[in-house]
This record gives sequence, structure tokens and C-alpha cells, in this order.
Amino acid sequence: MKKPDTFRYRSTASQFSVWGYDLSVGRSTVEFLDLNDARSDGRSFQLRGSGAVRILTPPTLEAGKSYQVATTADDGTTSASSIVADSDGRLPILVDLGRGQLSNQVLEPTGASPARSMTVEVS
Repeated sequence: MKKPDTFRYRSTASQFSVWGYDLSVGRSTVEFLDLNDARSDGRSFQLRGSGAVRILTPPTLEAGKSYQVATTADDGTTSASSIVADSDGRLPILVDLGRGQLSNQVLEPTGASPARSMTVEVS
């Protein structure tokens, strides 16, 4: 199967890998984490869910080079940091999506949800 230019993926697992991305999420309940509009080169993606998420981008960047990582939350809040690609050309990115639900999310919630989205761009 040919690698897509962009993709989306949804999981309730606390750790998963998809198309070169490795993700792990820390939270006390079982909830969905959505990886949306993820570019196969690791330069841009959106996360939706809750908890502290650690993303390791696909190995497509220059090892040892510093990259600017900009995040934009769904409320318009922005932040930027400089991260150095590891020896495999991957960036370790931490994203805090905030507090989760009070109980396990078994079905798609109705009404308000504490899920938050965050767009990440690498340059």
C-alpha cells in the first residue's frame, strides 16, 4: 500500500504507531485521540482529544537540525518552540490537550466534551 500524502487516524489506545508516527497519551480514562490532517513527512498534523500526548514524527527530517514547532489550539492560543531532530530524523513533540472526561469514553459523546484540538506545524 502506498503511503498517503495526508491521513487521519482514531484510537483509544494509550500508545500506537501509524504511518511513521509514534504516539503515546497519558490520561486516567479511555478516550479517543484523533490524529487528523497528518502529513506523511511529519511537517503538520492536528490532534483532538485530551491528556498529555507525546508524538514522535516520521523519520523524514535532517538529523541534528533544529526545527521550529508552532502549535495553535482551537481557542486560538499559539506557542512556538525549537526542537532538534534526533539521530533518526524524528522530532519528539509534547502536546498538552488538557484534562479528560471523568469516566471512560465508550461511545461518541453527545453534547459538550472536554476534548481539545491542537494543530502542530514544523518549519
